[in-house]
Amino acid sequence: MINAAVVSVSTIESKPCVVISGENKRIIVNCGEGLQRLAVEHRLRLARLESVCLTELNGGSMGGMMGMCLTADDAGLRQVNVHGPSGLSDLWRATQSFMLLPNLRVNVFDTYN
Repeated sequence: MINAAVVSVSTIESKPCVVISGENKRIIVNCGEGLQRLAVEHRLRLARLESVCLTELNGGSMGGMMGMCLTADDAGLRQVNVHGPSGLSDLWRATQSFMLLPNLRVNVFDTYN
């Protein structure tokens, strides 16, 4: 069974966030600020996260991405795929000098323009 849950709606700070889940796997669409708080409120376990899909490269769509990865690493997640627009790989590479994820492998894909 596949479920979809609206975690947040569009606000000044963020884009809508939706979680699609099924068979112990989760896909998050957009990862705005405060996702960790919203995950706790909605009882979403980040340790089951499989993929993140970003609709845009801006703070509203990905402002919580770094914090979410740090939380997922602490929760025991070993790998996550991140899909997004062109430029995502360059942006992610730029974070690697200050964001240490000792146990989490992040596979980044510039999927679309």
